[in-house]
Amino acid sequence: GGLICRCLLQNDTITITPTADGYDLSGSKTQDEYLDYVKWMTPVWDEMKAAMALGEKDVNKVKDSNEYINRVLRPKSDSVFMVWARRNPSSYVAMNHIYNCRGMDKYPLQRYAAMLDVLTPGAFEGQQWETMQRFIAEDKAKEPGSVFPDFTMGNAYGEPVTQADFAGKPVLYYVGYTTQDEYANDLDLRKTLYTQYHDKGLEMVDMLMVSKRSDVVRAVVQDKIPWTVVSDLKGFYSPFIEGFHIDYVPQVFLVGPDGRIVAHNVYGQELKTAIDALFAK
Repeated sequence: GGLICRCLLQNDTITITPTADGYDLSGSKTQDEYLDYVKWMTPVWDEMKAAMALGEKDVNKVKDSNEYINRVLRPKSDSVFMVWARRNPSSYVAMNHIYNCRGMDKYPLQRYAAMLDVLTPGAFEGQQWETMQRFIAEDKAKEPGSVFPDFTMGNAYGEPVTQADFAGKPVLYYVGYTTQDEYANDLDLRKTLYTQYHDKGLEMVDMLMVSKRSDVVRAVVQDKIPWTVVSDLKGFYSPFIEGFHIDYVPQVFLVGPDGRIVAHNVYGQELKTAIDALFAK
């Protein structure tokens, strides 16, 4: 219901007629677009619901269900939506879908920007569109070529660590929690890369979103981390997190010796390739 209401405000005058079940809306271009959009999207939504239900039914299948949704069904949803959006490039329903992809599903810039490209330039206005422009500006600041921001956080001993401590060196920053799958999946690879390139200048910094120093110490000891682990112990209220507009984790930043971001959110083979490329120059 909320989606329809937000969209209807942007379009034609509508007629609201009381019914036994509530109200019936008519006379709205957006209403017709929304109903058509639902018709197109429902099959893939049903597949997602089925996959999520499978995970909820069997805790051992949660990880597999989530992987299937992210690897297969979300791209499928994107493809179906793009076909619909090309037919309705000035639709607030289309814009609202993209807004939710970024705001709720945390799509990366390249992914939702490709969706925005099919919309009609200048067709939209209002608070939601303004927020979308803010998303774009904040996300561009995290992309390659942008300067990685200054920070001050304490290490496992409570000693202050700043960006200046790594001046002139390439640094791999991991922002998040050690309990996340992405952290565990790449831990052995990062240890290998650290061993291979640390003597050549590579630094790694894990910036943990925790509230207790003991959590930092535990991460270093349990995972046998040879690189720097820091936190300002403020979780998502960290000045760094808020100032850099990080609204989901994990996020990974490979920063070059000049302090500019070289790669953003690369994992596995992509991470290795990016680091190898830095030292091949």
